[in-house]
Amino acid sequence: MKKLILIAFIFPALIFGQTTEKKSFEWNFGVASVDEYDFSDIVFPGLSVLYVKTTSYSGGLVKEAQIGLAAPSIITAKLCVGVGSLDKNILFTVRPWPFFIGPQFKLHNFTASFEIGLNNGVSAFSGTIATIGYRRPLKGKRWTLKKSK
Repeated sequence: MKKLILIAFIFPALIFGQTTEKKSFEWNFGVASVDEYDFSDIVFPGLSVLYVKTTSYSGGLVKEAQIGLAAPSIITAKLCVGVGSLDKNILFTVRPWPFFIGPQFKLHNFTASFEIGLNNGVSAFSGTIATIGYRRPLKGKRWTLKKSK
């Protein structure tokens, strides 16, 4: 039992022992399929400007939080978790408003996502959205947060 308790305390320190963080602004352009789950009928454009905070852990885990202004939904946010690094990652995303879930891919300063919603008011009457984005880092540098022992 003592070994199990010891492992429970040490394991998170090994995974989350060192983190690297990056803050940036992201500009997005996307299209939404209105009242459908495909892009064959009504397609509506959208834009957003987001504040993004990405954290990369030494074990390859990446988490991200985004919040900002969007058109036509006024505000939007996204929570993401996945694998990779700060510059190259694949994340599973949950957008609380308007509600969508799906993958997001990042390669250096560019992002792309394809998300599926509920096709009702909670998802702004859209079934799917596809976005591309460009990120500009804040303060130009990354920094490493080392946990004290």
